Parts: sequence; C-alpha cells; structure tokens
Amino acid sequence: MPLRIGRSFQFHSETNRLPSGYCPEEQFPAQSTNDFLVFSVPAAVSLSAGWFLFHFRREGLIYARIPMVISFSLLLLRLQSRLDIRPNTNGAGQGGANWNSHRPRD
Repeated sequence: MPLRIGRSFQFHSETNRLPSGYCPEEQFPAQSTNDFLVFSVPAAVSLSAGWFLFHFRREGLIYARIPMVISFSLLLLRLQSRLDIRPNTNGAGQGGANWNSHRPRD
C-alpha cells in the first residue's frame, strides 16, 4: 500500500512539473508522450510477466537476472574508478562517499 501511495505522488509531481521544462508549443506533445509511456510500459510488463513465468519458470527468471546484475556491478565499478569516489574520511556525517570529487581522473 505505501508503494502505491509513493507511486501516485511521484506520478502527480512528474506530470505537473514536466510541461514547465518545455516551451508552450512543445508542452502538449511532451505531456502526451510521458503519459503514454507511464501507462503503457507498466501495462506491457505486467502482461508479459505471466508469459515469461509460464515459459521460463521461476528458475529461468532467476538465471536471467544474473547477467544484468553482473553488468550493473561492472558499470558501478567503472563509474567509481572514473569519478574517483572515495570513502568520506573527514569525520563529518555518517560516512558514505566523498561526493566532492566528481572530477574524472587525469
């Protein structure tokens, strides 16, 4: 239930702020494209989920995620090395990354 409420707030805030980023003649096409994608992509995913589960069973879906997890992990490692993100050692806050160094390494 909280997830539904959060998605509702996200949808309303996105659709209210979206037209402000476009000039008046582009606002209607941008809004209609956004609405089409917001409603059609989740519908297509929901309808195809049953087909995938029927054909590949639960194990097939679990194995299908392995390449995505590996590629995402490699992408994060590459991004970390490129942005030179280091642990925060100045004692401020609760730790985390040092986001003040967003420059790529030379």
